[in-house]
Amino acid sequence: MKLAHDPIRLHISQKLQEALSQAYPQAMVETNDLYFALVEPPNLEMGDLAFGCFILSKLLKTGPAVVAKLLQENLKEDEVILSALALGPYLNLRIQIDALSKFVLQPILNSSFFQRKLSEKNPRTMIEYSQPNTHKELHVGHMRNLCLGDALVRMLKYSGVEILTATFPGDMGTHVAKCLWYLKHHNKESWPEKNRGEWLGRMYSKAHIKLEDEESTPTGPKNKLELTAIIKDLEENHGEYFKLWTETRQWSIDLMKEVYTWAGVEFDYWYWESEVDADSVKFAKKCLSEGKLVESQGAIGMNLESENLGFCL
Repeated sequence: MKLAHDPIRLHISQKLQEALSQAYPQAMVETNDLYFALVEPPNLEMGDLAFGCFILSKLLKTGPAVVAKLLQENLKEDEVILSALALGPYLNLRIQIDALSKFVLQPILNSSFFQRKLSEKNPRTMIEYSQPNTHKELHVGHMRNLCLGDALVRMLKYSGVEILTATFPGDMGTHVAKCLWYLKHHNKESWPEKNRGEWLGRMYSKAHIKLEDEESTPTGPKNKLELTAIIKDLEENHGEYFKLWTETRQWSIDLMKEVYTWAGVEFDYWYWESEVDADSVKFAKKCLSEGKLVESQGAIGMNLESENLGFCL
């Protein structure tokens, strides 16, 4: 259930209820019903808020324009309400400027505005965002995703939704193998003492360029075999490349945490690709053996060509 959380609308609703009890002592209306009947008028020259008298008209069996006129006569001006004017079925209200400062600006400045509860229901929702890759540089595209996800988290929390935040960084795969391959065989630079995460990202970029340059040369097939061997080492959690991966992966994690701290972002859960990679492969092979998936050019997936979606890896 939505809650009456706006102090100005709540104040006006209570005053409307008082005016209503004077004009119609027999009327029994909840403040919440009056609160949610307050709307913005189509033309702001008419007022800051408008109260449609339709719900009262039905309850009192009286025309809405008559109800609006009687409310105007019984509604008293105060520190919030500057004026009230009945126009047809609506009572148009103007708000005191000082009230806007007191009830709107001050709560925003002291942060209490963003702590108001908006709903009785608190559905539990997970938002997963900011899925950077280790062994790569963080760039402006990552910041866009981070800002978007964090904005959604903050707005939903403010709206009363119970939020769990999660990120799913990619610390496995070909991009990691490329970086480790370059570090092992081609890097001529000394490993830095600081800013290792950024430096590692530059090593990946150099690896990617070198592999592309050598793809159509006699070295190309050999490079592919080495990358496959590296990935196998990582999947089996042993070997020299696994040891190198463990050390360099932490450099990227340190960089991620540094960026998140700078941005004021925290995650409840970190799900690493390396933690689910092997099980995911087993699951895909199981689905293939059961006929739920198909194999195409060495890749396991689902053929969705009948839905004009092609092959889903």
